[in-house]
Amino acid sequence: MKEKARRFLLLPFAVFLLCLPLAEGFCADAEKPAQARVDLQALVKETQRESRLPKELGLVWWIPTQYWRAAFTSADPDAGKEQIDKFEKVLSPYILVAAVQGQIGPLGGIQWTQENLLRSNLALIDRDGREYRPLSGSAVSPDAKNLISILRPVVANMLGPMGEHLYFLYFPSMTDGKTPIADPLAEGTFSIRLGKETHKWRLPLGAMLPRKQCPVDNELFSGAWKYCPFHGKELVLAPGR
Repeated sequence: MKEKARRFLLLPFAVFLLCLPLAEGFCADAEKPAQARVDLQALVKETQRESRLPKELGLVWWIPTQYWRAAFTSADPDAGKEQIDKFEKVLSPYILVAAVQGQIGPLGGIQWTQENLLRSNLALIDRDGREYRPLSGSAVSPDAKNLISILRPVVANMLGPMGEHLYFLYFPSMTDGKTPIADPLAEGTFSIRLGKETHKWRLPLGAMLPRKQCPVDNELFSGAWKYCPFHGKELVLAPGR
């Protein structure tokens, strides 16, 4: 289990390392972003889900578009807002999900799920229960596909066989009624099903919001919480956050 956890922790690190060279192109003669610094570790923790099934190694990582802004500005505080906006515009029609699945044998060997089967095992479910399958390559823009072509060798090189069988897949970001399926800054829910497991997210993501505190004892809580779980009082914004 420790080896499994180590591999999963390396995944966001690998993606973060990728942002270092990408961020270099966002610095020259560009306006600095005004967005407050996001805790990347907290954001990754909120957006990843691991399999709880015995003898299975599985991971689903919902990568919100806002993750890239946070990663770029963490890699380089001078990353330009205009260029990051262009990057986000490329990804805004999609929900990007990284997923890997494998069966652990009696001697610890892992039989990894290949892409075609993983695609058939993966579904995005909106708050109303409608299901969406991964988009085919023809439904994804060349720029968005290029991001995956850059990501995959970096992740495979760092994570070995797990990285080679971790796939980045796009889903539509909007319902047929043009409602966002997974807005990390708005209230709502959505789920991702991988095989026999369904992973649910409640939104907004606390890591994307300023921290709050209890008015009784000033204990800090996630920005997504409304009330103190101990005193029942409505939380207030923590000063200086």
